[in-house]
Amino acid sequence: MKRLFKMCCIAAITASMVSCAGSAKNTSEGLDSLSYTVGAQSALSLKFTEMKYLDFDTERMCQGMKDVLSMESVNEEEMMALQQEIMGYVMFAQQGIYMRMMNEQMGVSEEDSEVELPALYNDKYTREDMSYKMGRSAIMSLKFNDINIDEATLIEGFNDGMAAQ
Repeated sequence: MKRLFKMCCIAAITASMVSCAGSAKNTSEGLDSLSYTVGAQSALSLKFTEMKYLDFDTERMCQGMKDVLSMESVNEEEMMALQQEIMGYVMFAQQGIYMRMMNEQMGVSEEDSEVELPALYNDKYTREDMSYKMGRSAIMSLKFNDINIDEATLIEGFNDGMAAQ
């Protein structure tokens, strides 16, 4: 139930950001606000949800975001394929995430765990590669819908979100 609530909150925030994008496109202040919010929300969703257990490489994520922003346009098939790959990765890592969550709730560290925790990465899904792809995915749908994002402000918001306590 808690997880569903978090997902609904994230969906509501995303919907409100996208609905405001039309007015944000034409003003630098609005563009900066949207860019900062997207960056901060991306980071906060990694820090304060189940995704925190995946320990993504934030530099690789930022590089993925920058690479999408530098693209002329986004191909729908490419975007859908990337989302499918990320869904496959999350399904692969899901058992490891939940076991780590249970250990944390019981106050058991990964080193003290009596059970060997499943790997979160493997040869197919490396930390560096999935971090890069998560960064690309975070921005791709905005780029696909021609929503302008300021790179410097996006990265500033992302870094501030990652620094949040």
